[in-house]
This record gives sequence, structure tokens and C-alpha cells, in this order.
Amino acid sequence: MEVGNGVVVLDDFLHPDDWSLINEILNGPDIEWFFVDGVHEGSKDQGIFQFVHRLFNDHQIKSRYFCELLLPLLYNLSCMSLIKSKINLQTNSCSNVEKGYHVDIEGHFSHRTAIYCVNTCNGMTSFRDIDLQVESRANRLIDFPSNLVHTGVSQTDQNCRIVFNINYYPHDQRVLSKAVEPYNEVVQRFQ
Repeated sequence: MEVGNGVVVLDDFLHPDDWSLINEILNGPDIEWFFVDGVHEGSKDQGIFQFVHRLFNDHQIKSRYFCELLLPLLYNLSCMSLIKSKINLQTNSCSNVEKGYHVDIEGHFSHRTAIYCVNTCNGMTSFRDIDLQVESRANRLIDFPSNLVHTGVSQTDQNCRIVFNINYYPHDQRVLSKAVEPYNEVVQRFQ
């Protein structure tokens, strides 16, 4: 359901079996989580941190769980080209704290950002310029133009909030940037 300004919220985004496998892996003992001081590039606010599992960056798969965790999401997103993806785990902060408004990738590219919520909690994704907050619900996807300034808001009712962050170009040619337009003819031959 589109909620405005190109923001789309889709509940029950994945098949329950796919969500269950993702949830099991991310809450299991074998997944690697890495401490990050801050929640986006350039942020180092005192006490604001998260744990991250990188899936894809710099044109390379970064996780042995890439297929199990990300492919079902990319398929349902109708992703043409993946830019980067990671999974964020935020711990309980005893109050709902905004983690810092930002855009994931600076620039004027017409790509999209998808936030996929793994678990239900009272944390949320908040958008600065459109006065919109979307609650974290298990198996919910929040998809929006990547130029929208947003932030994660921590939870108080669960030990952690786990969300995927996916930056991608969709198959829909209408949203591709001017930089990609010269290649549209080539891209269309492969669709």
C-alpha cells in the first residue's frame, strides 16, 4: 500500500516459510554480527551504535548467508541491480531514540531503499520531510525513493530490532537515473 511520497508499505511481504528461515538464521548462534559505532556514515553520536551483518557491498557478496537471507527479498522486490545491503541489529535502549536522519547513499540517483523488518517491536522507521513513522512489524517491507531522509528509531519492548537495509535499482525503467538512460536499450534486451 502506498502511503505517500513514493513510500510503499507491504505487510506479509515474504512467504511465511521464507520469513521463518530468515528469522531462524538471524536469531541463531552461527550468524556473525559486527559492532558499528554509529548507524550511518559520519555518525558517531555518544551511545548510538548497532550490530551489522553485511550481505553485499562494493560489487561483492559479503556473507555466506547471501542466498538464504537476501535472494527471497530481491526476487519479491523485482530488483534489477543491487547496490548494497546489510542487516542491522539494534539493542534495546530503554527509550525510543532516533538514530540519526540520513540518506543511505549521497547523490542524485534514482534508486530505491527497502527496509525489511524481521521482528515486531515498538521501534520504527521515521521520515523527516514527510512526517511519517512506520512501525516495525515482522515480515513488513518499507520501500521508498532513496533520496528521502529517514532514520531508525530504537525499541523498548524487545531485546533487539532487526531490519534489512537494501539499496537497489528496480526493474521499472521509469525510476532509473539519467546516468543509466544510455544503457536502457541494452537492459531492455535482457528483460
